[in-house]
Amino acid sequence: MKKIIIVTLLLISQKVVLADDIFYWKWQLTNGQIKITGSINHQTEKTVYAEATITKKRFALLYWIIDYIEYPKYKVFQKTVDTLSSLLVGPFSSDISKCRSIIVDLDTSLLNFPIEFLKLKTESIALIRPMVFTIAGNQNDPARESVVLHKGCIIRDPTSDPENACINIFHSYPGSEFKSAYKITEKDLGLKTGIDFILISAHGDADSITFRGGIALNKIDNVKPGFFKENNSKVVYVDACQQGINWTYISALAETKEPNFYLGPIISNDSGESSTKTINWFFSFLKQTQSPVTSIWETRKKLYRYYNKKINAMDVINKSFIFRIYKI
Repeated sequence: MKKIIIVTLLLISQKVVLADDIFYWKWQLTNGQIKITGSINHQTEKTVYAEATITKKRFALLYWIIDYIEYPKYKVFQKTVDTLSSLLVGPFSSDISKCRSIIVDLDTSLLNFPIEFLKLKTESIALIRPMVFTIAGNQNDPARESVVLHKGCIIRDPTSDPENACINIFHSYPGSEFKSAYKITEKDLGLKTGIDFILISAHGDADSITFRGGIALNKIDNVKPGFFKENNSKVVYVDACQQGINWTYISALAETKEPNFYLGPIISNDSGESSTKTINWFFSFLKQTQSPVTSIWETRKKLYRYYNKKINAMDVINKSFIFRIYKI
């Protein structure tokens, strides 16, 4: 009986830790070094330094291999992941293992670091805990923040969304405005009264050095950042290549007074296929959990379970881990 009581108390204690503890993980570029600090609930802080030039090259290599799906480079990818994980994740393994969620405060010069590809021991960090990025030192736990959506602005390019995931979301939120990218004009990209989310499936890009770019729609070179800033939606979901590192849109939302959740792929993503599943599953989980951070985490895990062992391991990473969420 005593043993049962002890085990029960341990389990309860573990649940309390996981329920309350947040791991704050700050990544900075300073004096030619990558400075990484981490702490549970802003308590005892650990710091790791890595030489900036070689660290940037290693992350750039991971980014390139997965973006272009260079199958012959998979062993190089694995080795690089192991090296970076040992140096940059390993020292924080104890805190990460016992936290409830991870907040990554990321220096804007490091936006293209695919931290999601790293591992804690043998498991991808993207699967371990809900992970949200910020560029302003968010002090709360976004994984616990509740968002209820009612009406959105949905814009669809059929070449980006051939399986028409966008129409499924429109049916879930029938009061929304639905526009074809082929028919949209500059006038349509103004203030949208009463919307609380934006979903765009289209084609985009972002420069790998400046992290500036945008979404192209119907002869409009790039959707202006003011469209996102002016509407100031609770959730902005951009299903377009590289928009998860597009500082043009991220910084526009960061300037608003109210907080926003911004989601986009950090590399090139599928037109259809996994992108369809990501859109459908994210919005489905969001209706259940009302948490954007938890919803993209559950989506990521579901994508991984769906693709793992069915396709090449590099494709699994490309399809499962590339959508990043920011709280800004």
